[in-house]
Amino acid sequence: MARCDAVLILGTAGQVKPAADLPHIARRAGKPIVVIDPAPPTIWDDAYTVSIVGHASEVLPMLIDQILLEKA
Repeated sequence: MARCDAVLILGTAGQVKPAADLPHIARRAGKPIVVIDPAPPTIWDDAYTVSIVGHASEVLPMLIDQILLEKA
């Protein structure tokens, strides 16, 4: 966690351990947390920096396109 700039979480209910602990670990480390999920967040609502409701297969390509446009 110390070497990452941010945490990207894709399509999860956040209930399976040990992966379910990652948002808590990231928050304690002061890392931004971006979640992309078809359902609105419920378990870690307050931990997420950005929550995008949608399917990762649709949202992720648009997000990458936007990042690439901003870098150009």
